[in-house]
Amino acid sequence: KPENVFLSEEGKAVIGDFGFAAEVGTSTELRSTPAFLDPQTAEEYLQRKTETVVTEERDAWALGTIIFVIWCGSYPFFSFEEAVLPPAVLWQNVVFMSKTTRPA
Repeated sequence: KPENVFLSEEGKAVIGDFGFAAEVGTSTELRSTPAFLDPQTAEEYLQRKTETVVTEERDAWALGTIIFVIWCGSYPFFSFEEAVLPPAVLWQNVVFMSKTTRPA
């Protein structure tokens, strides 16, 4: 999520997560920020799995969500009801804007 992207002194983007951290590839408790829910975590949620494997692919999905929000001004999937998001991420199509509201 955007709160986890920092700029280094050289102006490069660095990803950090101080609320929840785990080594890539290790099992850990299922956690995710709902608006950034990736397909693997969504499937694990629906299967009631209590552990997950943290991977680079999940971070790539979150980065893609950040880019989508910057470009479109909204989340690709959103609901105030957390249980609605996993099926949406797995089975709904993302709706892209057909044009920007002002010249890019």
